[in-house]
Formats: sequence, structure tokens, C-alpha cells
Amino acid sequence: MVFARCCTVLLLALASWPALPQASRRPAPPMTSTALLIAPAAEQPVQLRHARIEGEVQAGIAQTRITLEFHNPNQRVLEGELQFPLAEGQQITGFALDINGELREAVPVPKDRGRQVFEEIARRGVDPGLLEQTAGNQFRLRVYPLPAGGSRRVQLVVREPLAYAGQGWRWTLPLQFVAGAAAVELDVRAPKGAEAGSAPFRIADGRLHWQGRGAQLPAQLQWTLPAERKAQVQVARWQDGHYLLAQLPVPTSIAPRRVPSEVGLLWDVRVPQASATAPASSRCWIATLLRWARATSR
Repeated sequence: MVFARCCTVLLLALASWPALPQASRRPAPPMTSTALLIAPAAEQPVQLRHARIEGEVQAGIAQTRITLEFHNPNQRVLEGELQFPLAEGQQITGFALDINGELREAVPVPKDRGRQVFEEIARRGVDPGLLEQTAGNQFRLRVYPLPAGGSRRVQLVVREPLAYAGQGWRWTLPLQFVAGAAAVELDVRAPKGAEAGSAPFRIADGRLHWQGRGAQLPAQLQWTLPAERKAQVQVARWQDGHYLLAQLPVPTSIAPRRVPSEVGLLWDVRVPQASATAPASSRCWIATLLRWARATSR
């Protein structure tokens, strides 16, 4: 495996699965909406049987938890590769694979130790799950084993800061990756009382729940959520600590500022004389200050 362009490699030791012979690797074909998980050795394509998308917005941060269930209709164990492109600004903050029917979360590993940790786990006869970032904002996840006639679940957690547009947060939720799903469940939570979008994907009183087939969904959904003028805090876990983002509203004032009668200028004379840009920078700042003083004195 190649560990490239990745700040953190996520590894998951699948200790409860027996070490089975790995399928031979072949070049993967380009991803399409119906080939989210690619298994080159499959005689029949691996099917996306069910997708559950849970989205929540708080303090201008959107978190989306995506749970995908893949079914292997073939009569042999397969190795698959989940290819998952992200939009600009999105980051994967966690993933999990099911072990004996229960989702087990991965452990983040620094990039420079990713290959070493991966090989150490493999030498113990344990098959590791590996999520890595490839070119740009493309991610891929090795899924093995895919049992013959059986299913596996994969869960990804994606976070992103929302853009502020006008009077609210603009939230875009990509959905093209579940176009081939036999069943999709969409559960969206926004601040209580939020109203956005149109039926059947309207957020009413901060909630949207929808069920159907992947083919019934648009390529993406977009809402503009009102920005509440109250203190909001978003807490996230990273490695061994917790971090928070606090948004505190500041009262606005439309009263014109009083023009000062005196202006003081402090200049740091410790700037090295060898700097060729220092004199030019000084003249630029002084000229700007003089223009401002003339304009405000009229």
C-alpha cells in the first residue's frame, strides 16, 4: 500500500476475522455511481444494499455519519476497495468496520509510522483495515474480507465548516455516491426551529427524515440554515484530547465612529537597515496614514 498525501493514516485491526488468502490485486476501473466499492476479482459486482446518512449542524460545523452496507453475491471471499471522493473543505475524522456484526472504530496513526504499523499488524496474522488519502481529496478504504454471499458494513465520519451566505449557513450534502443503493435512509438535524429547503427534502423544525431508493435522490441537497445569534459550542475529539469551537455573537452598532482629533504613530526602529524593503514599506504606511487624515478632516 502507498501512504501518500495523508496527514493521518487510520488503521483498524480486524482481530476477530481469520487470516484468509488475499485476492490478487488488479488495476481498479474508474469509479462510477454504481461501483462505489471495487472488487477486481468479482464475477458479479458488489452491491450497495443499504446506506444510512446522518447529518447534523451545530455552531457552523456540519458532521455527516455515513454507514454503508455492501453485499457480496459471489461464491468466493473478495477483497474490495472503497473509493470515496470528498468535496473541498471536507475531512474524514473517523471510520469503522463491522466485526462480528458490531462496528469497531479505527485508531489514527501518524503518516510517518503508517507503513510500519500496518506491516506489524499483518505479521501477527491479523488483517488490518486501512483508510488512506490519495491524490487531492480522494480517499480509499481497503475492505477485506468480503465473505462469500455475505455483507460488510463501513462507516465514515465527515466534518466540514459551512460557508456563511447572507443570513445563514449554506450546507451542501453530496449524495451521488448512493445512487446505486437499494435502500437509503436520510436523517438530518439542524438547530431547533430551522426551516429550509422544499419537499420532500425540507427541514422542518430542525429535522428531516427520508427513506427510499438511491435512484430517487438528487446528486446533492442544499439548504441555507439560519445562523442563531446565541452562544454555540462544538466539541470534537482528536487523538488523546478534546477540542472546542465556540461562536459568541457580538452586538453590532451602526452609529458612525467619532473622528479622532489626534493620531499617534509608533514605529519600531529595530528593523535591520540591511532590509531593502524597510524604507519603501515605511513610506507606504506614512503615505496611507496621511491620505486617511486628509480625507477625515474634510
